[in-house]
Amino acid sequence: MTDERPKPKYGEYAPAGWVPPRFPPPEAETAVTGASAPSVKPAPVRRNWDSMLTFGLLGLGFYTVVSGYVGFSTLPAVFDELFTQFGLGDFTSDSAANAVGLAANVVQTVLWIAAAVLAGFALRRNRLAFWWPLGAGIAANLIIVIMVGVVIATDPAYAAYLAQQP
Repeated sequence: MTDERPKPKYGEYAPAGWVPPRFPPPEAETAVTGASAPSVKPAPVRRNWDSMLTFGLLGLGFYTVVSGYVGFSTLPAVFDELFTQFGLGDFTSDSAANAVGLAANVVQTVLWIAAAVLAGFALRRNRLAFWWPLGAGIAANLIIVIMVGVVIATDPAYAAYLAQQP
């Protein structure tokens, strides 16, 4: 015997009087059994990769900050050598280069400390933390590149070199 009716889609061929089962909500079920609902939330899963990446980025940032103290303290000599190598003339903005070197060291130190503190809070709350040192490193590099670019662009020897170019 074959059924010649079309294939059912939504229970059209259920027997007469059939009602789909209704499941009680979880609150009603605990009231019926007398059990109390658990009040403690399960601990979230710890992200080990985030902790390792965060500490790796903080370590790289610390190395960059410490090595920057030496590099940025001799910025006028670095610019002098750079201008000599490229034949731009003599670098004369030594005071501006010293100020930018000091500002670069301060910016890197402050941003690293802020990233370390905020990443520590994020790790303690089990939230993604690697964004803090990554963002601080990107921000520090952008700020330093802009400051160094301004010092180079405002040097009279560089301006004279640009004026000579066709």
